[in-house]
Amino acid sequence: MQRQLSEIDLVATAVTEMTATAQDVARNASQAASAAHNADGSASHGREVVRATSETIQSLSQDIQRAVDSVQALARNSENITGILDTIRGIAEQTNCWPLTLPLRRPVLANKAAVLPWWPMKYATWRRRPRVRLKRFST
Repeated sequence: MQRQLSEIDLVATAVTEMTATAQDVARNASQAASAAHNADGSASHGREVVRATSETIQSLSQDIQRAVDSVQALARNSENITGILDTIRGIAEQTNCWPLTLPLRRPVLANKAAVLPWWPMKYATWRRRPRVRLKRFST
């Protein structure tokens, strides 16, 4: 009988240890489930951050493309203006019309501090011309 009591005691100890182990396994499984849930939440948040970043990059790309288009249009307009100025310069040189070339020469003259004030002289000659008064017709 002593032997049976001893074996029963061993079985009871084994059952107690198995219960404690089962509780450890259950606790670890619960922690693993919680960690998995947290990982899922973090992954969802990361997915949202990536989506928002992607949209921001796409918007920035569109803004940069609009800026490139504007710069290209500005370059074309600048080329047109240069062509117009070259035409004015050519006409002025052919007709020897100095006032037409003044806007083209002004930066050069300003650098040499030799700007000729042609506008007041031109205005003075206009003022000396006799004025012609026109009669109004009554109807």
